[in-house]
Amino acid sequence: MNNSITAMKSPKLPAKNCRVITLFVSLFAGVLLQFPGSATAQSSDLAIAIYNAPLDVYVNDYMPYTMYVTNLGPGSATNVIVTHTLAFGSFLIDASPAYTVTNTTLYFNLGTLTNSAVRKIVVRARPNYAISYTVSASVNSASNSDPNSANNSASFSVNVMNYLAGSLTTSLVSTQYYDAQVGYVEQWIQLSNSGSSPVASARIVVSGLTNWLANAAGTNNGNPFIVYGSILNPGKSANLLLQYAAGNFFTFNNSQLQANATSLANLTPPANLGTPVANFGLFQIPLTSSVLPGSVLIEFASVAGQNYTVVYSDNPQMANPVLALPSHTAPANYTFWQDYGPPATVSFPTNSTPRYYRVYLNP
Repeated sequence: MNNSITAMKSPKLPAKNCRVITLFVSLFAGVLLQFPGSATAQSSDLAIAIYNAPLDVYVNDYMPYTMYVTNLGPGSATNVIVTHTLAFGSFLIDASPAYTVTNTTLYFNLGTLTNSAVRKIVVRARPNYAISYTVSASVNSASNSDPNSANNSASFSVNVMNYLAGSLTTSLVSTQYYDAQVGYVEQWIQLSNSGSSPVASARIVVSGLTNWLANAAGTNNGNPFIVYGSILNPGKSANLLLQYAAGNFFTFNNSQLQANATSLANLTPPANLGTPVANFGLFQIPLTSSVLPGSVLIEFASVAGQNYTVVYSDNPQMANPVLALPSHTAPANYTFWQDYGPPATVSFPTNSTPRYYRVYLNP
């Protein structure tokens, strides 16, 4: 400090001016000592939240979850790092944006987040064992002070299950046809319970299609699956629709279908869906036929590439809503969504019981 003041005195100035300059430099230096770094950095309140898919999780599922990092301000945050350790017994499928990994811990360097900036991190992991997992992550900046550490970490718990015993078979019951209304090649299959006990719910895993199964609810061990969310009693069958994102008809056979008995599917909408999309809240859909007999067509304004969730109820106040599967990624700024019954919804829409729908833009 003395050296810097001496350097300011070196010009040949009158004694009075020297005293003024010396006093100014001393006061400025005192400010820097009292508020170190205040000229270049402000405190920034970093927060992280994790949103997980609402579906039940079974062994070898590709379990997706999304992390949102927000800078609540007031200052910009630099060198923002998200630390995420994979749950025990799970395998990383993919993640974005770019990250580094040490053992089972992922580090996402988000760089600088200005005031109110939000960054999105997407992870898919595959649990290898039927146990309860806790998925957690944290965010911090070594370059900025954070006045609220309570929102610097987030977590959720998931119970991973095994498929249950059951005697289920599947078979094709229609040829492929093109549905111009939604732009998919479609085909009906039949799920049958040939056992002596009821099955609470079921999954049909489809092999050999990869990303072609447009109405897949998820992925298990690399293969897409659909969900039948109702009880299937012994000797009973149910028809389910497969929708293919294929440009032409193709060869498909019964050997590509594998039915698995599961616990009763949890189709309760998650609490973090937020509010309905603008101008598309609660309303009753006229139950008129579209391309599929007895189906219902919903049309709503959308944002291309954004993901939407549809819920429905037979109650005008949307009491006890049920989740429709799967979530829908909008192809354009206007979206057509069909309720054709299973596997999208637990039963076929009918003219005798009105259904009410609500669409949410996913977080």
